[in-house]
Amino acid sequence: MWVLISTACVLFDEGDIPVSCDELGCDIKPITLRIEPVEPTVSDTLYCMVEPDNIAAEIASYRWTHEDGTPLGQNQSLPLSPTIVQKNDRVSCSVIFNHPHYASGNHKVETQIVNSPPIISDLGISPAVPILSYDGLYCVPTAYDIDDDELVVASTWFLNDERFDDVYVDGSILPHNVHAGDRWQCQVHVSDGELSIQEDSDVYVAVEGIQWATVPAQSALLGSPDAEQGRGPDETLRMATLSSDYFVMATELTENMAAALTGLTIESDCWDCPVSGLSWSEAAELANLLSEYYWLEQCYSCTAIDSEVSCVPDMSPYACNGIRLPTEAEWEIAARAQSNTAFHSGNIINEGMACFDAELDEQRLEDIAWYCYTASEPQRVGQLNVNAYGISDIHGNLWEWTSDSYSVWGNGETTDPFSFENNTRVIKGGSFADSPYDLRAASRRNVLSNIQSDDIGIRFVLTR
Repeated sequence: MWVLISTACVLFDEGDIPVSCDELGCDIKPITLRIEPVEPTVSDTLYCMVEPDNIAAEIASYRWTHEDGTPLGQNQSLPLSPTIVQKNDRVSCSVIFNHPHYASGNHKVETQIVNSPPIISDLGISPAVPILSYDGLYCVPTAYDIDDDELVVASTWFLNDERFDDVYVDGSILPHNVHAGDRWQCQVHVSDGELSIQEDSDVYVAVEGIQWATVPAQSALLGSPDAEQGRGPDETLRMATLSSDYFVMATELTENMAAALTGLTIESDCWDCPVSGLSWSEAAELANLLSEYYWLEQCYSCTAIDSEVSCVPDMSPYACNGIRLPTEAEWEIAARAQSNTAFHSGNIINEGMACFDAELDEQRLEDIAWYCYTASEPQRVGQLNVNAYGISDIHGNLWEWTSDSYSVWGNGETTDPFSFENNTRVIKGGSFADSPYDLRAASRRNVLSNIQSDDIGIRFVLTR
């Protein structure tokens, strides 16, 4: 709204007494007064604008007033909030101005607060990483209205850019419709009855072939008892508690999965074999790529130094809502699957030197692991028996990186244990080239983080 003061207009002095320039015979130049923005909402900042702008310095004072007479401020600008104005309220700006060549006096202009549009502050699809054939998908918007208007929220699903209408009564996608490699999009429309807003959210359900197993929060004994065959001196028996459920890749990361993540052309004779030869930081960088693929938080800060990548964790692994390497405790608890034996299917019940055909309480070691007696190179993942959590190849095939620096554990109880103090890392699980003793759940090896070895692979986790 503009208020125009001209040589023939009526002016108002401080006593609100009308004075006409025609009556006074004055030659007064006009000024204009307006409030910006033109259609303000309760969250805007109002500005009282005077033209010509070169006379703004001559203004003696500004006065902002609510329509009920409440004074609101004395500056050229007035930040609004729902605590001082509401939708449809009227606010005025008065300017006291004295100048010999322009219309002087008390000039006033007012504006009306208009409806604020709804706001979608967050929009996601839950769960972020569904367990295939188990989890459905839910569109989860966070929307509010500054004016406290009642909102109507509607969602539309798209699968691979095509509208998908086979939704459940609560608007969710049922588990049998969710498959690896799908690209789901949730489109949300929010209306307050007058104004509306629409927003899209994308999620990539899974890299083709990745399956996740769920490991529940629990307390468990880690390390090994003195009588366990092959026991090492650094396998202190201790109680550890993990306070959150977490997902574990059901297999080691394969060549095919790594190619999908990086977009690189990888020459391989075995696409379903586990990827190897990556340093700890290269594995962490792949975890960040997978987090980006899932629209999740990245757990590592990575920089390139002389063509080599160097990564460090941004926070405790347990606090990161993204794909990452497991802590040593997470790895061992996932491998044990609530057993207290050397392997999830029992202890070694026969003896041998180095490489031998190991027998376990419940089955032969060759039924659950590729090791020196059964393989001379990495094998295709997922061929052998899984543990109670549905995890395969966690013993043998390749050693697997963990998040932890190497240290000697004490025997006290710990919750969510983690160590990152030096450039060594713990690897777990043993490989195709190792003896049965190296494959035990408690076995741990100390290596430098920058090592690139053909017998070290990757298995990622995610805190649920």
